[in-house]
Amino acid sequence: MWGSFYDNLNKFMAAAQKRKEIAGMVSTFLPAVPQQFVDVDREKVLKQGVLLSDVYRTIQTFMGGLFVNYFNRFGRQWQVYVEAEGEYRASLDSLSNFYVRNNKNAMVPLSSLVRYEPRAGPAGRTLRSLGPRRDHAADRGVGRRRDGETRSPRLE
Repeated sequence: MWGSFYDNLNKFMAAAQKRKEIAGMVSTFLPAVPQQFVDVDREKVLKQGVLLSDVYRTIQTFMGGLFVNYFNRFGRQWQVYVEAEGEYRASLDSLSNFYVRNNKNAMVPLSSLVRYEPRAGPAGRTLRSLGPRRDHAADRGVGRRRDGETRSPRLE
């Protein structure tokens, strides 16, 4: 999917760099950054009597962090976040260390409800106007002004 986008981006940048109005052009788009895909087996979650929101909350806590609340102390307002220690987030095999509670008050291992696999995908997709946006930058060519007109050569 992103390969064709990346090919078109490269064609666009190659064509833009041939123009004398543009001195250089770079893009920060990377189509194949290593990522981890976590797929929740919704049927298994329902059969085990676990709330889907609890599964996603646990994954969020494990992979990043979860906001809990605010509290006031020493005249300041503090935010409370819960997150797994770095050693437990280093590998997705650590999912077996996390559990969610089902409707019978039993603990179900998170690893029995999800599957994960390494994938490659774009780095940090930014959405703008409900579509993907790619960052790229260009500079004016030598001898060009902001309005696109050429400067008169200096006589020295």
